[in-house]
Amino acid sequence: MILHALLCAVAALIVIIAIYITAVEPYWFGITAIDVRSPRIPKEFDGKKMLFLSDIHTSKYGRLERTLAGCLKKAGSADICVITGDLMFKEACADALKKVTDSIDSLEGIYYVSGNSEYKPYVDHREMAEAYKRIGLVSLDNGSLTFTAGGGAVRLVGLDNFEECNKADFQKAFSGDGQDLYTVCLCHTPSCIDDILPYRPDLVLSGHTHGGQVRLPLFDIVYTHMDKNNDINGGVYSPEKLSSVLGTDAGRTMLIVSRGIGTSAIRIRFRCRPEIHMLTFYHES
Repeated sequence: MILHALLCAVAALIVIIAIYITAVEPYWFGITAIDVRSPRIPKEFDGKKMLFLSDIHTSKYGRLERTLAGCLKKAGSADICVITGDLMFKEACADALKKVTDSIDSLEGIYYVSGNSEYKPYVDHREMAEAYKRIGLVSLDNGSLTFTAGGGAVRLVGLDNFEECNKADFQKAFSGDGQDLYTVCLCHTPSCIDDILPYRPDLVLSGHTHGGQVRLPLFDIVYTHMDKNNDINGGVYSPEKLSSVLGTDAGRTMLIVSRGIGTSAIRIRFRCRPEIHMLTFYHES
């Protein structure tokens, strides 16, 4: 009798967990607010906001996309929006993605870099890029832009995809004007952070890992599907923490790795909620 009751309780727990990881947590978005402070940030950029998204993986305008659109409206206005790759599965999903991006209130527009999803064998990268352009997104693959406010300026640098098919051109991305400015670097995967460090960006934004999607209690096992630097799988890495993880001096570089929005293959998450970031910049002497 006791054994039967115990087995029923275990079965009920398994069902509850299964429902939670498939029907609850993948749609339980969080808005992660982070204050970014540096003496290199111009005073004119005090209070400027950057909306940071990653790994949307849009396939249709379904529950995930509707929930995300609501979360973006709740997040409010930003001065600029950036997306670090894996925006959608294929070219035909552009209309669904547009319904999501239409919910973004960004004064300076929406900028993105490509991830590995934009180079999958079943998609045409050029057609994907054209689709993004058609819905109003601006590519920063291996390029840079300078933004000004009052008498101050910051630089935004983007790297093309690094994992699976290496299209990243570090030298090209970081060349050009504004090399002495406070620099934010966008790259899909944090696995290439040690290749980025010699260019001394102030802040690097990445995704790709999905935070592992499933984090087991006690063991906290995380699968990042990266070729290297697997210990960097989600969260905020100060220069000191990044130096410790990499075993090398990270200089002034801070890294933020998003848990992302969508998922790979089966849509499950456990102890790893999807997130968007709202970064607020401050000059700090």
